Order: sequence, then structure tokens, then C-alpha cells
Amino acid sequence: MVEAWLLNIAEEYWPAFTRTVDATEGWPGSKEPNETGYSLAFNANKSPFDGISKDLHRQVQFIPAIRFSNLHPSYHLSHLLDNYGSGTGECTIVDLGGSHGDISTEIASRYPQIRCIVQDLPGMIADWTD
Repeated sequence: MVEAWLLNIAEEYWPAFTRTVDATEGWPGSKEPNETGYSLAFNANKSPFDGISKDLHRQVQFIPAIRFSNLHPSYHLSHLLDNYGSGTGECTIVDLGGSHGDISTEIASRYPQIRCIVQDLPGMIADWTD
């Protein structure tokens, strides 16, 4: 997992980071997904996840890298659950890139008044089993 995490930083994030200033100067205030440091670094017109979804090597590296990142205490789910607020009324949360819905399941368990919708890539959803 550590190797995948380091390679993910070196091969995915770092090239995009190095072009962030160029993107900010070239497209000030842009919210377009193809006007980013990533799009400049990888000559891409779509999001990083589109590229990852089409490249098996990148998928195999990305999944354990994210799992490793989530092991860090800073990313622990308790931060969200303990600080979200029990006074929240009925609402809907859309968990983009929510994988198999682990976070949404925990939110819904703790806050039954909250409706959670999990969205992810079609392949991730197709692999989801209850």
C-alpha cells in the first residue's frame, strides 16, 4: 500500500501540482474540469478519474493508495461524524466518489434523518455487493 501511495503521489498528483500556477494564471477563476494543473500536466480534457478509469495500471495503483491515505488519523471518519452536528434536520448528502458507501452508511446510521446517495464510477457501482 505504501508503494502504491508514493507512486500515486509521484505519478498522478505531483505533475498536476507543478502546473497548478500555470492553470490558475491561464484560467483565473475557472471551475472547468479541463482547465486545471492536471489537464495541463497530462494534456487531458477530462477529470483525473476519467483517465484512471481507462487505465488498468492507474486503477491498480489508485485503489490501494486511497486505502492507505484513509488509514491516516487525519482522515478518520470520526472527524466527520463527531463534528457534523446532531442538530441537522432532514437533508440529503450526495457522496461523490463514495465507493461502496462506507461513509454514507455510517452517516445514515448515526443521523437517521439524513438521506445519503452514493455516486461513483459505473465499474465501482457494478462491483458493489450488499
